[in-house]
Amino acid sequence: MYDICGNNGKGGDDLNADDNNITIYPTQDFADETEEDIEAYMIDVAKSSSYQNQTEEYYREFVKWRSKADNPYGYKFVKDSREHTYEDGKGFVDDGPSKAEKEALLNCCRLMGIVLLSLTFVTVIQMMVMPLFGGNSYVSDLFMSGFSVGEDKQRELVIASSIFSVLRLLVPAVIFKCVSRIPMKVILPKAEKRDLNLSVTGITFMLMAVIIGNYTNRYLAKLFAIVNIDFSSFNMINTRDPVAIIVYSVCEYVIVSILIEIFYRGMILQTFRQFGDLFALILSGVINVLSFGDITMTGYIFMSSLVVGLFTLRSGSIYTAIAMRITARAAIFFTSVGITYVDPKISSLVETFISLTVISAALIAYSRLLSNGQRNFNLADTMTHINGKTKLITLLSSKAMTVWFVSAVIIIILNIRFL
Repeated sequence: MYDICGNNGKGGDDLNADDNNITIYPTQDFADETEEDIEAYMIDVAKSSSYQNQTEEYYREFVKWRSKADNPYGYKFVKDSREHTYEDGKGFVDDGPSKAEKEALLNCCRLMGIVLLSLTFVTVIQMMVMPLFGGNSYVSDLFMSGFSVGEDKQRELVIASSIFSVLRLLVPAVIFKCVSRIPMKVILPKAEKRDLNLSVTGITFMLMAVIIGNYTNRYLAKLFAIVNIDFSSFNMINTRDPVAIIVYSVCEYVIVSILIEIFYRGMILQTFRQFGDLFALILSGVINVLSFGDITMTGYIFMSSLVVGLFTLRSGSIYTAIAMRITARAAIFFTSVGITYVDPKISSLVETFISLTVISAALIAYSRLLSNGQRNFNLADTMTHINGKTKLITLLSSKAMTVWFVSAVIIIILNIRFL
């Protein structure tokens, strides 16, 4: 037996004649059911979601955050599966969780658009302020390539550039945390089990991504030089001031590396995991690329973002991603600077030797994972109820995200450097 209720969720006596939707609920005949019986009929998307390689603490905190009634950024849907909704002209319709997922995704996209616009705002200030220190309006004033090497940078310019590099990540991260109120245990997930082999494999794969990106950018630099566009090998410092070197190194290779992973693989990736791991991985990578503001680094940043994101999900730890990022950025610096002290006649041979060594180490580390039976790099999307096309349309329907995307493209265009 069932009770029939209108949209107001009250008893049948309160049903209005003009209501279009009618929900049929089980009657009080089921009052003698145990709590276990009722639980068997309940659909609770947040509680039934699974997060591979994560701790019980991570799961508990994520579910608690998602299930809060006043949290518009959490994808939640709870319903008794015995309830049926009747709609005039359509009959019984499936009141599924897809609507709740789409609404939560749209809210998350709106928040992300606002947060990223704050990053853009800091970038614009940086482009306006840097000329006051003798620099230029580019996002990265410490730009160098094989075709154009800037003059030795002064201490004030290097320190100012380093401060803005930190602020461009710190400001949006603070805003995102304050507004979303997502738990730190979700932002900074720890591995369910520590796996040294997996961490070593991740680091070697990241170094391999650096090598591939280095060679790719080198050939692209020659190609872009034909149309007089300066194409970077990598951003690196050009100063002899010891204080400037220390400040730049600490900021760029430690602080910025940590903030990059906390913001992109911590906040963005973890928040959007409720809509599927694959979607979250690709979205965090694309946002990472567009936020950088330099077309010359697009290929490397996207590839490294996917590698770091994949190992973050596979290891279940943000600390693996941080170690990978710090190692990669340090490797870029030391190889870029170190190669300048090598005899030009054998520099290519030295680079080839280093590249082959890293690739060999990556293959050996990965083969050890395979020998231990750790082949699972699958991304879990089982709990999502809307397809990729719907997610993309929802993403693009956010005005804040659209405005940020346009502003990011404009900054990228403004940062194109000509020889």
